[in-house]
Amino acid sequence: MPVPREASAELEPLEDPRHRILYETLARYVYEGKSVARTAKALSIHANTLYQRLQRVEAQTGRRIADAADFTLLSLACQPHADYSGGASYSNANR
Repeated sequence: MPVPREASAELEPLEDPRHRILYETLARYVYEGKSVARTAKALSIHANTLYQRLQRVEAQTGRRIADAADFTLLSLACQPHADYSGGASYSNANR
C-alpha cells in the first residue's frame, strides 16, 4: 500500500544526523504499540527520557503524538522511511 507523500514528508525534520536518535525513538515507540515501558526497555532508557525524546519529536515535526490523526501520520511515515533511507526498522523477529 503506497504511503501518501504528506506522510513520508513528516519525518524530514528528523533526517538531520543530529536528530537520528529521535527518529529511532519514534520508530521503536510505534513498533511497541505506544507502550512506554516496552519502548524504554528496548532502548535501554528511563521512561522520563523517552517522554523527553517524544516531546522533541513533536517539536521537530509539529505533530502531537497524543493526537490520533497526527500519530497515525507519523506511524505511516516510519515504515517507508526506514525501508528507503536505511533507518531503523523493526519486525516481529526483533520482538
